[in-house]
Amino acid sequence: MADRDKRAHVFHATPEHALALSDNLYPEDARDLERGWGCKPDEVVLDAFRHSGGSCYAIVTDDSSVAGIFGSTIDGNIWMMTGKAFDKRVAFQFIRESGPWVEQLIKKHGRLYGHINANNLKMIRWLESSGFEIEDLENGYVRFEKCARR
Repeated sequence: MADRDKRAHVFHATPEHALALSDNLYPEDARDLERGWGCKPDEVVLDAFRHSGGSCYAIVTDDSSVAGIFGSTIDGNIWMMTGKAFDKRVAFQFIRESGPWVEQLIKKHGRLYGHINANNLKMIRWLESSGFEIEDLENGYVRFEKCARR
């Protein structure tokens, strides 16, 4: 994401990006991470970074705030975590321009998948705009998947 009018840019993530994000997660995201993983949010963010196999990207604003981190595990489980700097303008820009990053992950893995809380509308909007198939589950979660085109 790189025009001078833009508010955010995507870079390969570093441990410093993960740490900066873990200190600025939305409170509801931090609670979801803690409930879902059974450990502190900063541990989850760093663990996701470590298990991304090099497929981890940071969304950084013009003022150097880490708005989010996204990536996939080595088997194609895609994820995204966002912080307070992931405002409507950054979200709109990211959703509109993230296609090449998703396609890069698809080429690497052949298939991207996962499940999330059905109330995580930021992630669901991103997944829908990126062409993922989304299926409601009965337990308050949605499952999603996207496969490489043949």
